[in-house]
Amino acid sequence: MRQIPFFVMLGFPGSGKTTLGNAFQQKHPEYQQIFVFDFFLKNNLIDRQGIVQDPDYVQKGHRFLYQSLKNIDQPTILELGTSIPEFNCQELRKLKNNQPINLRVLFCFCPAKLALERHLKRHREVPYRMEHLENRYQRDFPGEYYRHCQKYDLPYQQFDMEKPIEENLANWEKLLN
Repeated sequence: MRQIPFFVMLGFPGSGKTTLGNAFQQKHPEYQQIFVFDFFLKNNLIDRQGIVQDPDYVQKGHRFLYQSLKNIDQPTILELGTSIPEFNCQELRKLKNNQPINLRVLFCFCPAKLALERHLKRHREVPYRMEHLENRYQRDFPGEYYRHCQKYDLPYQQFDMEKPIEENLANWEKLLN
């Protein structure tokens, strides 16, 4: 049975996940992109101003997300952030075991300070409270995710997001073979 390519991008806001994912999708339009933040918006777990509609939105949103991925039928790029590493790795392992997918985790890494600077330069539709945003950059990333990917036997690749996008794109395309 042919396995469907399935890439999971992880990284801080502003690390370059979306930029790299969009560049990859331009060259490979058969891939669908799923952004966890957009998924939360669509399912009314947060509103357009980033105001939480449900206090358990992170857990519920991710549960909804993994339920929706149970019938993947096309190459996919899933963009997550850095939250709930063990839960995400457990769910990705289940997905890998129960779906005909070739799953690969992509760590999009750059220093937290640089990611924050990039993020603040962007004109986002949803404003963030600075305190909440700064807390996200305090997470042990990619450390926790490395440990859980190893624990759950998930293959991964790290991209240095300080390098030119063309170099990271070329390294990603090597994973297609």
